[in-house]
Amino acid sequence: MIRLEFGSSFRVNSKRKLIAECNTIEEAFVEMMKYIEKMSFKSYYQRVNLPNENDENKEMEVDFGSYTLFFYVCGFTDEEYNEWLGKNRYEKNY
Repeated sequence: MIRLEFGSSFRVNSKRKLIAECNTIEEAFVEMMKYIEKMSFKSYYQRVNLPNENDENKEMEVDFGSYTLFFYVCGFTDEEYNEWLGKNRYEKNY
């Protein structure tokens, strides 16, 4: 099960809030946008910090423009991640 969590990466020992448990990474992003709307926050962008392939505990940190708070997409398998990445990666043509 993929988890969408919310919290700060700047505070030591800060606890994250579980926002939703989702079946897909795409569903986690939909839930993230719903939560942003619920907070009455206007997000002008979403920047995703992709996990390092050598990290044992893979998660995506999503910067949505608040400067101090982030969303975290956690608990996905390599297969789920590669499928999501394949759908959302653009190819650069130089």
